[in-house]
Amino acid sequence: MDLSGTTVALQEFGNVGSHAARLIAERGGKVVAVADHMGAVSNDAGLDVPALVAWAAEHRTVHGFAGGDAFDGAEIMAWPADVLIPATLEDAIKEKNAPQVKAKVIVEAANAPTTQDANAILKDAGVMIVPDILANAGGVTVSYFEWAQNIQQFRWELERVNSELEKSMRRAYASVRDVAKEKNVDLRTAAFVLAIQRVGRAGLSRRAIPWAKRSVHSGFASGLGSSLRREACHVQPRKDGQLNRGGQHVLGPPGRCRRSHCTGSSEFGLGLSTCRKGHVSLLAGCEQPPSSQRD
Repeated sequence: MDLSGTTVALQEFGNVGSHAARLIAERGGKVVAVADHMGAVSNDAGLDVPALVAWAAEHRTVHGFAGGDAFDGAEIMAWPADVLIPATLEDAIKEKNAPQVKAKVIVEAANAPTTQDANAILKDAGVMIVPDILANAGGVTVSYFEWAQNIQQFRWELERVNSELEKSMRRAYASVRDVAKEKNVDLRTAAFVLAIQRVGRAGLSRRAIPWAKRSVHSGFASGLGSSLRREACHVQPRKDGQLNRGGQHVLGPPGRCRRSHCTGSSEFGLGLSTCRKGHVSLLAGCEQPPSSQRD
């Protein structure tokens, strides 16, 4: 991706901020302002990022860096740049300073750097926010890669790690962007919609075993083989809105049993339907036990 001509302001210059600056500079972007807990430095022509990284590594701050002009770090949120990257503090962008933001894009490299009130203000102002759940997901993605390598007892080369990470993050952004366009919502809402859809589908997919015989069901009553027991459980549900003895049937209206995988229809459409018995189920249909074993 070519970032030539794109100007960026960074709040904090630790592990996340310094690597973000390096990657942006490598792609032609200009880091024009950086602030940390001890100072701030700016250069309209673009800071020398490698030199700044070396300075910060030695002095633990950008304060005193000779390649730019010092300024009050509190001004970083209102810096006239194309992109603003809050990279460390929660609630860094609040209702008070949100109206002062001049950037058209905010990339949340920190966790929860934007309050709900500030998010509403920025959304109304037309600022695109790449939410933390997406923007800083690279770390947990690589943690998953580490887990996968440990399971296989096989080590990936660095080039593969970086390649797989880039592919994963590009797919993630494209998926969130597509949901945002489809639902006409902002990227944060789209990320949550997509996450809920995926979790819902994963939960619903656990119904892949047919109804078992009563003798098999009793063999799992102690709690072993919970997935089989879930499908085989057909004990009469209680009418007080609680789980039944088998622990898997949840009541809707009195006398109507919803199996645990039948979570109800969704505003964003998880591909659910209702069978003629009133059970909410997958589009493939609602499996029922043999007539002699029904609730």
